[in-house]
Amino acid sequence: MITLYTISEQILRILNAGFPSTRSRVIIEEIKLHVAQVANTLLKAEYFNVTTTLDGGSIPDGSLIATYEGINCTPNGSNTKVQLPAIPMMLPEKMGVYSVYPSGMPDKAFIPVPIDVIYQLNMTQLFNPLNSICYTWDNKNITVYANLVGMNIPKVDMRLCVSDISNMSDNDPLPISPELQSVIISKVCDILAQKYDTQREDSITPEPNNKK
Repeated sequence: MITLYTISEQILRILNAGFPSTRSRVIIEEIKLHVAQVANTLLKAEYFNVTTTLDGGSIPDGSLIATYEGINCTPNGSNTKVQLPAIPMMLPEKMGVYSVYPSGMPDKAFIPVPIDVIYQLNMTQLFNPLNSICYTWDNKNITVYANLVGMNIPKVDMRLCVSDISNMSDNDPLPISPELQSVIISKVCDILAQKYDTQREDSITPEPNNKK
């Protein structure tokens, strides 16, 4: 499980190993702030612009919509399975999975359908006339009711509703994939290494020339 503390601790170890003279300057609280900022930027996070749903349910304050790109599609008979890159919030009307669409084509979003309704529908008659594709969300997977790979759609993008990382506690699981974790670690290390390396250089006082 990836948490704010575990990823920050990894970064602290990396910085201490690579820049021994900065050990007393880099503190884990500062690292956490950068982790949250970098993660939210990479996820193209934006705040929810609604506070209630159609059925009167409420959206928690600080909820974000994060974008996850390039998620692999796996054929499953005539349908497609897609594993969620992170666990979304459990919101009314299954809004935790905000949208799913072919990579780079947000205007081609698939239509969400409740899982208990999907088997009651005649999918061919209902959706094909609209040239639309529907999906259901169950546990950690999305089922798209079309053979996306056969349609030359090997990857999809998802927009998931997640909590703002900057408001999370140390042990809350972060809504990021292992691949994104590596990118965050690299970027935060670069930011802090450059910051403290510059400060170290600026703090060096040149020795006076001793002229005889």
